[in-house]
Amino acid sequence: SPGLLARFPGRDPDELTALPLLRDPSDRWRDWFARFGGAPTRRYVASFNDTETLHRAAVEGMGVALARMTMARPMLEHGRLVALSPRRMRADFSHYLVYPPRSEHHPALVAFRAWLLDEAAAYARAPVPEAPRPRRKRRSARTG
Repeated sequence: SPGLLARFPGRDPDELTALPLLRDPSDRWRDWFARFGGAPTRRYVASFNDTETLHRAAVEGMGVALARMTMARPMLEHGRLVALSPRRMRADFSHYLVYPPRSEHHPALVAFRAWLLDEAAAYARAPVPEAPRPRRKRRSARTG
């Protein structure tokens, strides 16, 4: 959350272990650090067994959470959360459009499927608001 980042001024958001981390139900931090390097924290600020409570804790500034973009994007777009990194992991979830073979060429289904695929592609292309980078302190010029 913006409030959490305000409590850690000057910290590089890419150095996640310097920030309080929130454990999700699947312990995806283990996967995150295995993929992008570093070691997961030995102790989390809090652990959650459902995603909604995890997101609420992140919005309230309790710590940093890993979230599925489909669920977090509205909170990012409204400034309640900030994305700390452009790095992403593939979700363990998939979505399928299921229909009987006899409906494959039905005009309503064809139109719906085309619309759905267009919406998914537009969603995937949409930029994600990134966190502001910490400001570096300027050296003052000495006069003498």
